Amino acid sequence: MRALPPSLIFAPVDFERQSLANGLAAAGFHDDQPAYFQWLGVTPYLTREAIVSTLDFVASISGAEVSFEY
Repeated sequence: MRALPPSLIFAPVDFERQSLANGLAAAGFHDDQPAYFQWLGVTPYLTREAIVSTLDFVASISGAEVSFEY
């Protein structure tokens, strides 16, 4: 098994109860740096409001990329 790179951080977030911004801040995320978000297997279980809020946050980060399914 390959070791995970030290720059990789997993941040648990309950998208219905907290914002992605708050969840990532608790994990030490810096929103002034580019980031890649992998958001797979999540959206079918969320309200429209949670999805829009999360994507709005990702869009606010300069250089951010996101992969998701719907």
